Amino acid sequence: MKTYFLALIFLGANALTYSQDAITYAHFRAPRPVSPSVVNTTLTNTVNAKFMKVLRKDYMPMRAKALQKLVANYDISKASVFMPKQNSTYKVVMKEKKDASTTVYSYNGIILKSEQTFKSIRLPYNLSSKVIKEHPGWAIDQVDCQILYEVNENPLITYKVRLKQGKDTKNLELSI
Repeated sequence: MKTYFLALIFLGANALTYSQDAITYAHFRAPRPVSPSVVNTTLTNTVNAKFMKVLRKDYMPMRAKALQKLVANYDISKASVFMPKQNSTYKVVMKEKKDASTTVYSYNGIILKSEQTFKSIRLPYNLSSKVIKEHPGWAIDQVDCQILYEVNENPLITYKVRLKQGKDTKNLELSI
């Protein structure tokens, strides 16, 4: 009888934990630009102007700028899970084809942390010329980019580059 009682308590605790997670996560569609070439990369929301200023790089591809603008302009107070009387943080995941962003917002909409990944992206010219000079005879095959941002920290931008020469491949990791 004692083991049945403990098993029942264990199952009950697991069911409560699951239901709390189910309440926290909600599915919604973030607004998307029609195409990256149409996106205006100026910021309309001043709350996250610091986020855009820190990540504002002239050599960033338009795909990255478009996703970063969506992240910066996202209004967490319009989400169905927003609770105005509770001092909470909110994790929002945005995906657009090969690109993704996982961002943590404070209760007042400020970006606290953001991790962005971009697959098959163009390597900035200054880095690609450096790679080509250091690895003559090799061609750039694929480039992936990861951007890690935390409030009051310098962002870490990492490019994972795959070089190809015939059947041989090399992997490089470049950080800015």
